[in-house]
This record gives sequence, C-alpha cells and structure tokens, in this order.
Amino acid sequence: ERSARRWSRLDGLRGALFARLSAALAQSAADGDRLRRLGVPAVTVTGNLKFDGRPLAVDAAELARLAAAIAGRPTWVAASTHAGEEEIVAAAHRTAGARLPCLLTVLAPRHPRRGDEVRTVLAAAGLTVASRSKGETPSAATDVYLADTIGEMGLVYRLAPVAFVGGSLVAHGGQNPIEPAVLGVAVLHGAEVRNFADVYRALDETGGARPIGGAAELAAAVIEAHGDRAGLAARVARAHAVIEASSGALDRTIAALAPWLAPGGEAARWAD
Repeated sequence: ERSARRWSRLDGLRGALFARLSAALAQSAADGDRLRRLGVPAVTVTGNLKFDGRPLAVDAAELARLAAAIAGRPTWVAASTHAGEEEIVAAAHRTAGARLPCLLTVLAPRHPRRGDEVRTVLAAAGLTVASRSKGETPSAATDVYLADTIGEMGLVYRLAPVAFVGGSLVAHGGQNPIEPAVLGVAVLHGAEVRNFADVYRALDETGGARPIGGAAELAAAVIEAHGDRAGLAARVARAHAVIEASSGALDRTIAALAPWLAPGGEAARWAD
C-alpha cells in the first residue's frame, strides 16, 4: 500500500513504466487492484508463495540435544525481534516467570549480528543469558537462550509450543507467521504487520493467531498458552486450516508463467 501511494504520485513515469508490462502476478486481490490502478494492463492474482513453502529444516540430533537440555521447563520463543522489542520480551519474561517457575525464553533476533547488543539489553534487565553463537547451552539457571545464529529458525521454532513473531511491536511491519504455524507453533504478534497484512488478517479472523499489545499482554498470552493446551491446539488447528485453504500459489504461478516460458511462446513472440 505504501509503495502504491508513492508510485501514484509519479504520473508520467508510472504510466510509461507499468503500461509496458505484459503480465504481473499478485499475491492478493488488494495487491492486484493496486497494480491495475498503477496502469498494469494484465494482472493475475496467484496467491502468496509463502503458503506453499516447505517446513523449515532442522538438525534432528541438535534438536534432540537441546530438547533434553530444557526438558520439563515451560518454554516460549520470541522470534525475529528488532531493536526495541527485546526490552518488551525481557519484561514479559519477568512477569510470566513469576507465574511459571523455570520459564525459559528462546530469543532469536532478526539480525544475528545484534547478538552482543541484545545480550547486553537482557543482562541489564537482570536476566541470565546463554548465547548460541558462543557455543553455550541453556542450563537450569538460564533465563534466556539467545539464538543469535543464521539459518536455524527450524530448530528454534521446534523448541516451544508458542512464539511471538517480532517486527510487530515496533514500526517495522512484522515478519513471516507462516513458518511457525506450519510447524504447529501458536503465533502471537503485535499490531505492526503491514508486511504480511493479508496473512495476519486471515489468521486473526479465524483465531489462528493472537494479537497482543505489549509486555503485559505478551506475558499473559505466554502464561495462558502453558495452562490451556487444548486451547493452544485449537489455535494451531485453525492456523493450519488457513494455510491449507491458502495454498496452491506455486501451481497457479507456474501456470501463469507457462505461456512465457514455453519454446516459441509469448516471450519469444514479444522478443521478436
């Protein structure tokens, strides 16, 4: 929506550019309408390819090792957090920890290079931290396991039944909720989700995800998740239903591109 508003102010350039497109594939009806208003002559709504993504991979041996290390502890994930959210996560941990003894928070910053910065924030909040990038394993004394490595979200999400998906309590626009939902993890998120607005709307409307407004609500949601496993399972099932109903974008995309990719097809005629 923001990009469409910017392009709409560039009348001459907008028309000269978008009118030349022979085909455009949109991930939602709203995106398709925006492209048409900008002057794209042929728009096909194929859907969001993220719904067709495979579950994130995991090292089974490492998962087993970490699961054994934290066995018996109530655990939740704060995933893809951005600057300003770690303080909220720390406050939520302290509040929820008063009700859930031995609570472990697994925190995976969106940008792992912020690991030392995030560790400082957590330590300043009085929390004991073990950093994955430093080869540390969470012990009974660990409050937060800082997963500041790259390419391991498949491992992180499998460590807990509920996850807060970051970039949504600060003005960033939210991160992908489909990845945890596919793995059977219940999703919590803030209000700033414009990057995945249609996905979050579908999840929220069906009860497949739960919006929260800050540290107090985040803590309450974590406490509830560990006290109502049936409700948590129902939320996961509703999220799976949304994902199943929204799948098929890959096949539709390939079908829409086929005339352009086939030998002697539209692309060849256009080039001539």
